[in-house]
Amino acid sequence: MRHQSAAPRTASPAASEIRRGLTPRSYECRLRTGFRYQDDTHASAFELGAPVVQPVDGDGRIERRELPAGEYAVLVHVGPYRNDEVPDLRAARERLLVWAADEGIEIAVEQAGGALTFAACIESYLTGRNEPDWTRWQTELAYLTS
Repeated sequence: MRHQSAAPRTASPAASEIRRGLTPRSYECRLRTGFRYQDDTHASAFELGAPVVQPVDGDGRIERRELPAGEYAVLVHVGPYRNDEVPDLRAARERLLVWAADEGIEIAVEQAGGALTFAACIESYLTGRNEPDWTRWQTELAYLTS
């Protein structure tokens, strides 16, 4: 399932909307919502999704989609989403992209509207705001490789 929006600050209402559209039998027991960003600014359009184990019908705003198959460069970031004093998600994304380049691994990109976008750039929240200690928050970052 996915919901497309223009800015991450709309994620909380979008996540609630997705969850309302899922029945208990349609989603995995450990529901992990995640973002699929289109570029590295994380300020443009994004998709918020949740894994499902059986097909779910959309309603126009919410639709069923699949992540692109293939190999992904993956990093699990432990720490805050945003922070000026310690490494945060921005630093983790940069670290993963630099590592991939150093290893000769190409990140898959697509041409869309005259701009290059990631074929798949996904953040999955393994733990997060329900855990009061942000030093234990875990976010999986994954970029489709070419």
